[in-house]
Amino acid sequence: MAHGREDPVVPLSLAQAARATLAARGHAPEWHDYPMPHSVCAEEVTAISRWLAARYASPILTA
Repeated sequence: MAHGREDPVVPLSLAQAARATLAARGHAPEWHDYPMPHSVCAEEVTAISRWLAARYASPILTA
């Protein structure tokens, strides 16, 4: 999960409550917040890319 600390659309407290609800139901969401409004920043895109690569990277095939 990621959220902007300066988000005027969805309050940070609401995002934190969503994270707490998921955790209370047995999930373990990763949490990142960034100094940005309701948008995406380069640091977030990098974190998402790493998260996806860690879970969906293809194994290198050898001949």
